[in-house]
Amino acid sequence: MDEDDINPHRQVRHQQRGVVGNADLLIQRFLSLEKKCETYIDTERGGPIDIIGQHHLKEYHWLRLQSSLLPHLQQQIDSLSDSLHLSKLSEELDPQIELILVKQSHMKNALDQVLSAFDSICPQPLYIYRVNDQYLKELKIYRINRLHDCFRHALRRIAFFSRTSSELIRQVKLLNKQCNGRSRTHVAHTSATLVHAASLVSNSVQTILKWLHGSEFDLVQDATPASGANYFKPEIDMRLTELMTLINATARCEEDGDYFAWDEFRIEPLSKSVIEVAKLLAPIFKLCRLFFKHLSAPGIDRKSLPLYTHMSSQQLITITELPSAVHGHLDDIMDNLRCSQLVGIADEVIKLETSFDAPCNLILLHFVPILPNTDCSPVRDEFRDWLTTWNTQFTLAINNVVRRIV
Repeated sequence: MDEDDINPHRQVRHQQRGVVGNADLLIQRFLSLEKKCETYIDTERGGPIDIIGQHHLKEYHWLRLQSSLLPHLQQQIDSLSDSLHLSKLSEELDPQIELILVKQSHMKNALDQVLSAFDSICPQPLYIYRVNDQYLKELKIYRINRLHDCFRHALRRIAFFSRTSSELIRQVKLLNKQCNGRSRTHVAHTSATLVHAASLVSNSVQTILKWLHGSEFDLVQDATPASGANYFKPEIDMRLTELMTLINATARCEEDGDYFAWDEFRIEPLSKSVIEVAKLLAPIFKLCRLFFKHLSAPGIDRKSLPLYTHMSSQQLITITELPSAVHGHLDDIMDNLRCSQLVGIADEVIKLETSFDAPCNLILLHFVPILPNTDCSPVRDEFRDWLTTWNTQFTLAINNVVRRIV
């Protein structure tokens, strides 16, 4: 008879050593995966990038990423995250740790396949946008560079997920040794952090998929966190709110002698002539907001839009940077308004009008023709007519301000 069979205390100690050994191995593997992601992000991949050559091979990896590799990676992360749920770690730990070891290995293998595919498509970003890469279709530098950024952002989140997973296992291991209120609180907090980390990874995977199969019409509106229209819509709304509050504060001051209204903004009361200009600025601010709201064309069927247009990367960048440029001009207009600098306001509204010229022409030439147009829903014709009307009203609003000042 085995000595452990007649000594239950020694048997328990052996089981505990097995749990601890597997837990340490799992912690090591999670930390190794974290380091792998960070090393990949930090490693410079030298040599020229052949954007033109191997087009068919790049298309092959492109399709694999969106049809199988990324969805599979998402499935593996979801499965791993589920096995790390605190309720399952609270049960028999040893078999659960063994299960997590298997799932972590599957998740690592899925990530390795994704890494290999991305290396074939976009090993590093290109900071010079070609003016004649429109023939590259979905493999234009504009999309490739953004995919590069999105993928590295996803790797940072996977690294965070791995680091948090290792910390959770470490804390659970300690909890088995010393069960107290503080340890339980730490474990619960780390478990909640892990759920959040898994959600961040999922969001990153969905963003990558959007840049793999999204139309250029949609992509230019949410190109980067610091330039896309979706990012600047609330900022533009805020400038309009500030302008209207400034105008309303003037009315309160003139009618009621309520000078406290000015204290809220820490500015001096504006003169009558400046306020008249401010009122003329309101239609400009509203039309800017309306432009980006209508550009999203919420009523159209996104699936009917083609993946790419005949625009080059540089032309796509021109449209992408419009919201940032508009927001900058509105900011400058407000700064000049607060300082009663009327000449500065006139200069900025002219610059604002000019900033719309090239993007609007590109939208008319390349985006409007791809919009669906049927007898029941003539979206293309309606959008073209709306843009023409908007441009007429915008030009009139700009001229009203300039004539009032000059």
